Amino acid sequence: MRLDDIIIQRRRCCASVPDLQAIPNLSIYVPSDDITLVCCSQYQLSHQIFEFYKEDSIIHSTEHNRRCTSYMMNIRSQQDVGPYYCACKALENGTYEQSNKSEPIIFQFADIPLPPAIMLEPSLPVYTTKESIHLVCEPPDGAAAKIVQIYREEKKIHEETASKSQYVISASAKDAPGKYYCTYWVEMNGRSLGSPPSEHVTVTVASVPPTPSLSLSPEYLVYIKGELVNLTCSLPAGFTVTKVQFYRNGELFPVTNIQQRNLFVTVALDTITTVNFTCKYFAEMSGRTMASESSNEVTIIITEPPPVPSITLQPLQPVYITGEEVSVICSVPRHLEDNLKFIKFYRFGLNIHTCERKCKYTVTNSNTQLNGDYSCGFSILKHGRELLAHSQSIQVTFTDVPQTPSVVLKPMQPVYLKEETVSISCSFPEKSRAIKIQYFKDKQEFQAPEKMSTIVATNLSLENTGVYTCQYWLNYSGRHISSLRSPPISIIVEDVPQSPAIDLNPMLPTYLRGEYISITCNPPNNFNVVHTKYFKDDKKFHTSWDNIHSMPTLSLENKGNYSCGYMCNRYGRHVFSKRSRSVFINVVGKWPRDAACAQMELAYVTPLRTTNGERGGIFLKPSLHQNGDFTKILVLIESTAWDGDQ
Repeated sequence: MRLDDIIIQRRRCCASVPDLQAIPNLSIYVPSDDITLVCCSQYQLSHQIFEFYKEDSIIHSTEHNRRCTSYMMNIRSQQDVGPYYCACKALENGTYEQSNKSEPIIFQFADIPLPPAIMLEPSLPVYTTKESIHLVCEPPDGAAAKIVQIYREEKKIHEETASKSQYVISASAKDAPGKYYCTYWVEMNGRSLGSPPSEHVTVTVASVPPTPSLSLSPEYLVYIKGELVNLTCSLPAGFTVTKVQFYRNGELFPVTNIQQRNLFVTVALDTITTVNFTCKYFAEMSGRTMASESSNEVTIIITEPPPVPSITLQPLQPVYITGEEVSVICSVPRHLEDNLKFIKFYRFGLNIHTCERKCKYTVTNSNTQLNGDYSCGFSILKHGRELLAHSQSIQVTFTDVPQTPSVVLKPMQPVYLKEETVSISCSFPEKSRAIKIQYFKDKQEFQAPEKMSTIVATNLSLENTGVYTCQYWLNYSGRHISSLRSPPISIIVEDVPQSPAIDLNPMLPTYLRGEYISITCNPPNNFNVVHTKYFKDDKKFHTSWDNIHSMPTLSLENKGNYSCGYMCNRYGRHVFSKRSRSVFINVVGKWPRDAACAQMELAYVTPLRTTNGERGGIFLKPSLHQNGDFTKILVLIESTAWDGDQ
């Protein structure tokens, strides 16, 4: 086709009016009718759009390369009657040109006729075979019924052209018993409309009580061994039932006799097999007890239950510490994995997580709120039934980390001296529950009795210097849980400060009463001395803030062995040094003139300036009286003797 012809055809399409039809084309419609609107354009184009309108609103739009298209709808109320139109659009020069709307279609609508009333005359719960029953089917007032139809057990048994029907049922007829209902037909605008069915009425003939109905609850295609099911024998109304019996595989299944319209019995499915159940009842009718026919047969297929899943904890602990993670793992037998639908996790019986195939549920707890009984279950499909298997429960218990201990030293000193004693205690609130206490020096555990909360370190040495910590263990339901390490505490052990040097000034072997002497106590240079103590014959007699003690006038009481020591500051502790060596101060009285002299060894040498100004050495050679007092001193000056008095 030439381009000019295509353009002319499209212009004709846009100028033409499409055709709209309704299928089926009825004179009147009811809510149950489905209607197809068919819209056809005059020409078939490769690109054209069909639009359906209700009044002025588009209700459907579609693009087709065919001449006709359809739209299905349903009239549900008077508001849906229309008018309905359709139109088409053709693509021309890049834009769509719309045709005129079709002729409108307006539907005629009517509600479905109301159901008729049905009744039995006389109305009795049971009829004998000698009775006749009039079944009356009466349409509502004002309904212009043309045809009345009567049904028994869903089958039409009578039809007549009348506005009302009376149908006679002979109770002796074989097909008389059953449930009856009726309908009627009216004509509107040339269309026949049928009413809904009436309520049902039941005709029961005394010769044979109606067959009961046996139903099963719950109703599955397959059952699990050990399940309980309810068998319900439903009896028709209007009978005085004297006895109901259940049968299992044709043999009487004993239950307690009961007079009741609907009787159910609970049956435990205890064997893996297929069983058939039926029931029948006995009714008192016209002074006679008559047995009904056996009910429908209910077949039960019993199978093994699915294996119970195993539930484990990873890691497995009798108790978990707050902050730890524990995974709850549900294991399904491998041969069931292909039929597995889901796995569920429960806490105290409430579903907390659902997953497919292999999965786990992780419990992460910052407190103890997730303690509880955990379990899991899975679902598989077997013979079309979803079967559930539930594991046993497993306990998950969280506990807080034991309180952090502290190391306590007694006595508490900033520094300790060699050979001193210190007790090291690991202090925490649950000492009676502790199963183990550990002590660490410089992060290395050292041997100590496991349950001793205090250890005593005697005879300290320099090797005891270090940083000390401790921790303890508690038993929670069989799990040994340790506390955190205590804050570190330091023990510093040092030697006793070195002995000071002691000097006498002047240094003489013997001193006279009344002479002057000073004692100098010199500590090592690197010690911060607080004060100095002086001892005579091992007894402290003086404390000084400096290191010199003067005795300006000696007396015989000053004779003795002298030593000293100093107090220094070590890390804030006042520590006393070792004692100095001992020096002897010998004090004597004056010398007698008439005593014999005895020579002594050279005792003292000192430089001396003579009266004539010459320097020389003085050599003192005291002479002793027999009682021990000095009697005479011989002075040698440059080897020249000078005999002087006391």
